[in-house]
Amino acid sequence: MEYVDISHTNQTQYRRSLYSYPVAKELAYQVANKQATEGTMVPRELIINVWVGRGRNPKTHRDRNILHQLVLNCLGSQTLSDIASHIHCNADPALDREVAAVPEVAALKDDKFFFIESTFYSAQMDQNDNRARHYHTSLQTPEFSSVLGRDTTVESIDSVCLLDIEMSLGKPYVYTHGVTGCEHFVIFSDVRLLHPLDELALTRYPRVLYQSRKPYASCFICKKSARYRISGSKRFPHPVTNLCHNCHTSFNLNDNGQPIESALEVNVIPGKAACVMDLDEEEASEVENESEVDEDEMD
Repeated sequence: MEYVDISHTNQTQYRRSLYSYPVAKELAYQVANKQATEGTMVPRELIINVWVGRGRNPKTHRDRNILHQLVLNCLGSQTLSDIASHIHCNADPALDREVAAVPEVAALKDDKFFFIESTFYSAQMDQNDNRARHYHTSLQTPEFSSVLGRDTTVESIDSVCLLDIEMSLGKPYVYTHGVTGCEHFVIFSDVRLLHPLDELALTRYPRVLYQSRKPYASCFICKKSARYRISGSKRFPHPVTNLCHNCHTSFNLNDNGQPIESALEVNVIPGKAACVMDLDEEEASEVENESEVDEDEMD
């Protein structure tokens, strides 16, 4: 068995390597597969590496205004719908409560599409009123056609396998979803044949190689990592507001720890590694400080 030298002379590099669980997991898969697949027939499949990110405010992140969210290994026989199912975003849950009573707006929750090489791949081909068709109609002008170099088309997100999609490696494409039309960047960075060291159980694809631990929601007051989604408050300018533990405690709770407003609804933001609802003030402060350290190191 071959061993990988993981010794580090730089302490910072070593500390950051402790967060590389996906790398260690992938190495374990490779070692296990190498031992278990000796003489095994390898399926003739393509592996496509998919990188997903989202933009950040250039005023506050001048040097790095794109957040690295997700890296997937997909099969060439899979579709864009398989990629979309792994892209999780806080933009939609924050508005679910407000739009549930408006059917026309609630229908936009499932409205999503990819725009790849002048083709809109829509998840709502059965509906004439969707964003992909609106964009397609708006782009049917000589001015836009000259910029794109061709006319745009609309297809179903499940109609074409990844290996049949015309794409350029390393080129950013757009994925849009949800009520707000939240946008993410999707880059196909690598295409290769399935190797004996890869995961050979095809049902386990797409495989998540990396998923950002950095939270998507920030506190409305102090801009730290948000842990609660607040609704029903008349003291905030928005119907749904994200708050950290400290700001929520000082702004929404009285000295006895009870909500100041009777209609206040507090929900823990999904995907948080730690829940601080039952922690005392000192413990909660430690959790907040750890969150700040994680964010700095991930940057």
